[in-house]
Amino acid sequence: MDKSEETINQERAETIDMNNRGVLLHMEGELDEARRTYETVLVRDPDNATALNNLGFVYAQQGKHTEAIRFYRKSLELSKDNVLALVNYANSQVAEGKVESAIGLYERALEVEPESTIAWDSFAQLMMRLGNPAAAEEAWQNAILTAPEAVSLYTSLAGAVIMQERLPEGIRILEQAVQLDPELSDAWSQLGVALFMAEDFPAAKRALRQALALEPDDIEVRHHLALVYLGMGDRDTAKRELLRCLYLEPDTHAVMVDLAVIELSEGENEKAHEILTTVLQHEADNRRAQYYYAAVVDLLGRTDDALELMQTIAREPDLPYAAEAQQYLDEYSKGLH
Repeated sequence: MDKSEETINQERAETIDMNNRGVLLHMEGELDEARRTYETVLVRDPDNATALNNLGFVYAQQGKHTEAIRFYRKSLELSKDNVLALVNYANSQVAEGKVESAIGLYERALEVEPESTIAWDSFAQLMMRLGNPAAAEEAWQNAILTAPEAVSLYTSLAGAVIMQERLPEGIRILEQAVQLDPELSDAWSQLGVALFMAEDFPAAKRALRQALALEPDDIEVRHHLALVYLGMGDRDTAKRELLRCLYLEPDTHAVMVDLAVIELSEGENEKAHEILTTVLQHEADNRRAQYYYAAVVDLLGRTDDALELMQTIAREPDLPYAAEAQQYLDEYSKGLH
């Protein structure tokens, strides 16, 4: 006996409601529950392209891109112009290292919907990963045309511009971002870092302090603020900020190395040695820690050990601190150490 139109419509409405419940669970981060809900939808309606795409996205968020791609393909077989499925499929292809395939999918999505913000944004992110900030800049500019209120697009665009050594322009874009949304900590943080790069320390301090007012426990922001204080010659405040970072997250090695450098500059060689020893016990290949450890070992009277360490660092000229180590060795040979 065939179902009545009323029954069919009721079942369709129930399926839509169930998929919507899956979306809510998904948005709340309940991925396993969302997955089970989408699977139930597909038992009732195996050709539900939306649920197939959503299920694929759950798998992608769990790092299971092979499974995700299987569902994206099924979704696209049913709805070949589903832009969200095309972009999600492309993103999983990127995660699988299939860059050319991903680019083709992004291009296809943009042919279907030239004003797709998510497609332009995802394509721009791939261009940045490929080391092509000019292409990323163009894509993010297109994304902003489609969503001029999306502040994250401005911060991303600024990053691409700054990578092309157009720092003043990048700062102007970030200033525009914080005007659009003064409550966005990330925009203030990026502005502070850019101003620090421009050596405008007072402005950098203001921007980073604004970021911290919004996110007081952001270690990265507080770390950059400490570097700003160092740039201003205020070592005491810089040290306090670094110690605050370590209170919040004790094993932050980059912070520990900066603290050791301050201790070294203040003649606290034993303290610097202790900090750097701890860092290298956990991160033996940390080049910055290696360099300053060699310097402090020399100051503690172990010159032969220091020279051996400096020679090891200098032997790999393409890696960080090789030039500094070689300069140290050159100065030692001239009797300057």
